[in-house]
Amino acid sequence: MNLFGPKIDKPHTVVQNCIIPHALYYDTDKHLWLRPEKDGAWTVGLTDMAQTLGGKVLHYKPWKEGFKRKAHKPVVMLEAAKWLGVISVPFPVTVGPANPDLMDDAYMINQFPYTKGWLIKIYPEPGTDVAAFYVSGEEAGRLYREHFEDWQMTECVHCLGFEV
Repeated sequence: MNLFGPKIDKPHTVVQNCIIPHALYYDTDKHLWLRPEKDGAWTVGLTDMAQTLGGKVLHYKPWKEGFKRKAHKPVVMLEAAKWLGVISVPFPVTVGPANPDLMDDAYMINQFPYTKGWLIKIYPEPGTDVAAFYVSGEEAGRLYREHFEDWQMTECVHCLGFEV
């Protein structure tokens, strides 16, 4: 166990103890990350900032796999200690598999926001340029640094066992 924070061996940016891996795409307003998969799916998760701002995630309710969702319609509902809301994307999708581990332990979202704590996989409508809706990891780092005080945060807080 590393007592001085997680060991990160991939390119990333750190802003006030918040970790932003470069290999992902980000929506810095909604504090989401997305990762393209080989089968055409995109994995969706919460950023380090989201898990800090919202506090401990208490409940996780994904939409059912196979459902078609219009742009900006929810694909996951979350309840955290300081936040209740939905996760949506700005383009039409078919809901893919949810993370089955979160059904029994939603706290994994806090512990492993970029790995085992992913939320759901989505399949965009054919022809959708998903990356065009988001920013790169490097750009997300710059934006988070620029707007950190707007969120009234001092730094990201990592729970015991936090992992990147």
